[in-house]
Amino acid sequence: MENLLSFDIKLAKQPPVFFSNQCITGTVIIELSSAMVVNGIAARIYGRSFTKIEVAHTTSVDDTDDKSTTHQDTEILTEEEVYLDHCLNLLSNARMPSSFEHGSNCNIRYEITASISRKEENPVHSQTKMITVLECIDINQASLTQRPYPQGDETKFPRTCCCSSGPVKLTACVDRNGYCPGEGVILDAKCENLSSRTVDCIKLRLFRYVTWFAQGRSQRAIKCYYEHESRSKVLPGHLFNWQNEIIYLPAVPPTIQSSSLISVTYELMVFAIVSTDDCLHISLPFIIGTVPMQMQCQSQAESPLQPSIPGSLPSDSQILPSNSSTRCNKAKLIPQMLSYIECIDGFCQQEENLEETSDDNNKAPFVPLYTFATNYKVSLQR
Repeated sequence: MENLLSFDIKLAKQPPVFFSNQCITGTVIIELSSAMVVNGIAARIYGRSFTKIEVAHTTSVDDTDDKSTTHQDTEILTEEEVYLDHCLNLLSNARMPSSFEHGSNCNIRYEITASISRKEENPVHSQTKMITVLECIDINQASLTQRPYPQGDETKFPRTCCCSSGPVKLTACVDRNGYCPGEGVILDAKCENLSSRTVDCIKLRLFRYVTWFAQGRSQRAIKCYYEHESRSKVLPGHLFNWQNEIIYLPAVPPTIQSSSLISVTYELMVFAIVSTDDCLHISLPFIIGTVPMQMQCQSQAESPLQPSIPGSLPSDSQILPSNSSTRCNKAKLIPQMLSYIECIDGFCQQEENLEETSDDNNKAPFVPLYTFATNYKVSLQR
């Protein structure tokens, strides 16, 4: 298309982060050097999860074509900039896991593609804009806000190493089952040394596990985002107590359990290092969500949102938890800010283009944006 000077997609929502069932609005901008007859102009959303296991030399790809809107009539574009507004809806009942990047091994990507087709030309000319899609995981759900281990019943889940003079007991618990990036995990850990051996240190580690599948095979990658250890040893007959230890979560990808090809899970590990070859450990799994904890109520004058109810989504400025009242005193309002931050893992070069076009835009670096609780305050009253 020699008379096509520029072709671009401008999205109304910035940053381009969307939840299921949200409407994506924007404008397709076409600048021409002369009039041109086109057969159709289409805007479409593509979603694809990609996995690759190098050892087996196999690749499995899963495509989900979510929505398309096409102008089918033949029309003449004049010698000027042409603005075509488009509006696409993300399906509320579709399986749409959050955007995710993990190098060349696996990813979940969503893009909006606008294309111009002419009868005498094949293939069509297209332009692509990458977006972030987040699965709605509301941390305010009762199953995620409750304390995983009953307070005062920590001995129900001990890890014991029996020594000649007695055991070494390690117990630990966190304050809830779900968190959002920007929030803090509150940890209580206790080590009771009834043995004759010295516990060298108590160590904390936050792990992410990524498992991907391809042609019946699977592969797993582990990454540690946080590590901390006690400065003192636990001598025989002594008790070590870590209370209200706070681990703030960076902008990590949310938990992914709705994809058949890629799984992302998290756990906090607590270790009691007794010796170089011997240690006790406790695993505390939890969910990373996309809608942060909110203890306050939003203004009555604004439309209430309840993200945990199907079909209702958080706004960019504030959210309302699923168990909050929709009417409250304006003087008591402290809305939870909902912002998005680039993934701490950084960008990953786009090696696979969903539409196999030659546009340079398709090879640009892309970093998913994840929900981040900007004004989160830790509450130690549990």
